[in-house]
Amino acid sequence: MAVQKDRNIRIDYGDPEVTKGVSVLSQQFDELYVYDGADLGLTYTPAHSSFRLWAPTASKAYVLLYSDWHSETPERHPMRRDVKGTWVLQVDGNLAGRYYTYLVQVGEQWNEACDPYATAVGVNGDRAGDCGSSDNKSEAVEGGAPAISPSGRCHQ
Repeated sequence: MAVQKDRNIRIDYGDPEVTKGVSVLSQQFDELYVYDGADLGLTYTPAHSSFRLWAPTASKAYVLLYSDWHSETPERHPMRRDVKGTWVLQVDGNLAGRYYTYLVQVGEQWNEACDPYATAVGVNGDRAGDCGSSDNKSEAVEGGAPAISPSGRCHQ
């Protein structure tokens, strides 16, 4: 009995031109793309929100903004490549109560993911939320399921 299966899965590390031909498995990649800033994820203010994502192998990156946790139609905002493999975006206006994910293209594959630096998430952690309100506690709703406050659930 075999405990391992041969799988025909292609792992796409992206277009080598994106990383200037440097392999993601090399020490040189680590040296070129290490980012030690303290601003990864969402930086929220009522006037604007700034996003910074570390995705050095991505050829495109977007922030998808959802009006609430169950919305299926997000606003799509393109990010700009910045330093050390990071991508940035600033969205003007108050995003309190909104949810977001990142959408990145690595090679030919598109991936949507929750922000790993999020301090608040929606149902099942599928989408990140912001902490733009002082009311960060979940509230009970009909049926006993938790509802996310307008600003999301903050873990502090």
